[in-house]
Amino acid sequence: MYPPASPPAKKPATCMFTGGDAHVYPYQTLGCFNAKDCKTYTLFDLGASCMPDHTSAANVCEGFGLELAPWDDEDSRDALREVCTAKSFTCWMDGDCGEGRCCLIDARGRRQSQGCMQPVRFVCRTKDPSPDCKRTPQPPLPPPPLSPLPPACDPLTHPYKTAQAEGDDCRTYTLYDIDARCMPSWRLAEQPPAPKPPSPPDDDVAGYYESLPWDAPVIALALANDLGTGLTTATLDVETGESKLYNPVKNPGCAGFLITEDDKITLFGGDVGSSVRGLSDGRAYIHQFDAATTSNVQVTLMQKPRWYPTPLRLYDGKILIVGGSEFCLKGQVWYFAELWNPAVPKAATVNVTMPPNFVKHLGMSWYPLIFLMPKGEIVWFVEKSGAVTDKNFKVLFDLPDIPVGYCTMFPKTSSIAQLAWYPPFDRLRFVIFGGTDCGATTATTAASTSLRMEVFYCKEHPSGLCHTPWVVENMLNIPRVMGDATTMPNGKVYLHGGAQKGGANAGPASSVANWQNLMYDPEAPEGSRYSKWEFCKIARMYHSANCLDPTGKILIAGSENSGNYSLLALGMELPPKPPKELRLQWGIPTEIGPMRQRPVILTHPAVITRGTTFLVTYSYAEGELEGATLAAPCATTHSLHMNSRVLFLDIVDFPTPDSVEIAAPPLGLFGDALLGSFLLFLRGQAGTYSEAVWVMVA
Repeated sequence: MYPPASPPAKKPATCMFTGGDAHVYPYQTLGCFNAKDCKTYTLFDLGASCMPDHTSAANVCEGFGLELAPWDDEDSRDALREVCTAKSFTCWMDGDCGEGRCCLIDARGRRQSQGCMQPVRFVCRTKDPSPDCKRTPQPPLPPPPLSPLPPACDPLTHPYKTAQAEGDDCRTYTLYDIDARCMPSWRLAEQPPAPKPPSPPDDDVAGYYESLPWDAPVIALALANDLGTGLTTATLDVETGESKLYNPVKNPGCAGFLITEDDKITLFGGDVGSSVRGLSDGRAYIHQFDAATTSNVQVTLMQKPRWYPTPLRLYDGKILIVGGSEFCLKGQVWYFAELWNPAVPKAATVNVTMPPNFVKHLGMSWYPLIFLMPKGEIVWFVEKSGAVTDKNFKVLFDLPDIPVGYCTMFPKTSSIAQLAWYPPFDRLRFVIFGGTDCGATTATTAASTSLRMEVFYCKEHPSGLCHTPWVVENMLNIPRVMGDATTMPNGKVYLHGGAQKGGANAGPASSVANWQNLMYDPEAPEGSRYSKWEFCKIARMYHSANCLDPTGKILIAGSENSGNYSLLALGMELPPKPPKELRLQWGIPTEIGPMRQRPVILTHPAVITRGTTFLVTYSYAEGELEGATLAAPCATTHSLHMNSRVLFLDIVDFPTPDSVEIAAPPLGLFGDALLGSFLLFLRGQAGTYSEAVWVMVA
C-alpha cells in the first residue's frame, strides 16, 4: 500500500510589515459573494498588519486554492470596488500592467501600474462559480466617493450631548459628545478649524492624489538641511522605498542647485556648520553629489559665502551664481555675481557686474529669478523689477516694475514657472504666482493674483528683444505664498501648496495651509486659465517641493512647519510627528489618469543631436500623436525650479503606423546650456502624454 501523496509545496510568501510567513498569518478578512459571477471575493488584511508584496499576495491566494482577483473581468472589477474602494483601500489585483510593474486598484477605484515590492492589501476569489448559484445580472455599482472621505459630522455645528461639573477652581467643565456620535480628533477639539472647504465637483477636477506607501527619510530641501540632531541628508528610491542617510560634510541646506552637463547635482552655497549633525560651514562651497559613493564632493570655493543664491547655466556652459546673503536671514549682501567654469572646476570664480535696475530692487538678494534666452541673453528679476542683458552682461533694457503693490521674493515668496518653449523657440514666457505684502505679518493675507510676462526676439528694439506688459491674472481668489509650480509635459503648470497667511519661514510664520491646488493652462483665454484639483489632505508649506517624475506624475514632498498653528481645513491632517511632514504623494493630472489611453514609447535613440531628426516607435490607441516634449531633470527648492526647461518638439512625419519622426531642437539653441540628459515624452490627444524615457541632448 502506498502512502498518500504529499500536497504541493506552497510558493514563498512574506509579510512586508513583519517579515513572517504570509501563508500562516492570522488575517482579518472581509468576504463578499458576487451574484453576477457566483464567486466569493475575500479582502485580506483589513488591519494592514501583514501587507505582502504582489507575488506573495498571489501565492497566498493560490495556497488557499483561490486566485488573485483580476482587473480585466468586469464582474471582478465590480467586486474589487465593493470590497476595496468602498473602504478607501488600495488592493493588489491580477492583470498585465507591463514589464516589472504590477496592478492594483486605488482608493478611487482606478487601476494603477506600480512597482511590485509594496506593502498592500489584496483580494482573492474562488476559481469556480458556486454550483448552487444562478448568475443574476445586477445594475452597476455606484461610483465610489472621491477621497478623502468627508468627516462623519461637522464638529463646529454638531448637536452634542453634554454633561457639566463645577471644578474646585470655580470654573465649569463641560464633557462633550457623551454618546460618542461625533468624536472629533484632539486637534479639532482643542482649536476651532477654518470652515470646511467645498469639494470641487468631479467634472471640474484637474487632477487627484495618491499616497506613496513609504515616507521620505528627511524634509525636501536641496540635499537637505532637516530639523534634527542626526544625519539629515538622504537619497530615496521612489520605486522601492529604499533610502540612505549620509553626511554631506559641508552643510548644503538652503543652497542653490542645478544639474550640469555631466548629470551631476551641483550645489552652490549652503548654511553654517552644525556640530550636532557633524556638518561644517557650507556657505562658500561649490559641491557636487556623487551617486556612486552617495556623498558630496567639495569642488571649490566661491569668493563669498552665499545663503539662498540662484545658479544659472549659461550659453557657453559656465554657471552664473547670483544673490544670497552672508548669513541665514541677515546680511551682508553681495552686490556682484560670480561666474564658475565647470570645465576648469578648481579655477577661481570671476566677478560679474549685475544690472543697476536689478541691484536697485535687490533687497536681501534671496533666491532671485534668472532666466536664459535661446541666444544667450539673460533675464534678471528680483522682488519687483529687473533687466535684460546680453551674454556678456551688458544691459539691453530694464524690465518694468510689476503693477501690484506686493512683493515676490523670500520671505514674501511667490512660486515661479518658466512656461514651455514652442518652435521656433523665440519667446520666453514666465509666470510669478502669488506673493504677499512687502510688510506682511503672520496675519497678512497673501496675494491671490499671478503675474505673467513674455520676452521675445523682435525687430522693433535695437537690442533685438522686446517684452510684453505684465499681465495680472486672478488665481480663483485663492491667496498663496510659497507655493510650488511645476511645468508639465503638456505645457500646463501645476500650482501646489503654500499658505494663505504669513510668509515663508520655519515655525508659525505662516498659517491657513492651502488645500485647493490649481492647474494653469497658459494657452487658454485670459480669465479662464485656472482650474481646480481635488481636495488635498496634506499641508505643504515651508521647505516643501514638487518634481516632475518620469512617469509623468508630480512627486510632492516636504513641509517643516505643519503644526497646530497651520490652521488646517477640515479633512486635512497633521503629519504623524508634527511639525515635520515626511509623507509623500503623487499628483496625477486627469490627462494621464486611468481612464485615458496614453502613448507608449517602444524604442528611441539614446542621443538626440540638435539640428537633426530622430525616430521613435510607439503604440497609441487614441488617435494621432500631437508632438513630443523634452523636459530637463528637476532641481527645485524654496518655490524655485532652478533647472527648469520644457521644450515642445514638432512631428516631421509618420514613416510607419507605429513610428514617428521628430525634429530635434535647432542647432545652437541655448548653446551648451542645453547639453545633457532630458526626459522625452510623446504627447497624445487632449493633453495626455506618455511616460518618459531618458535621452541625451548633444
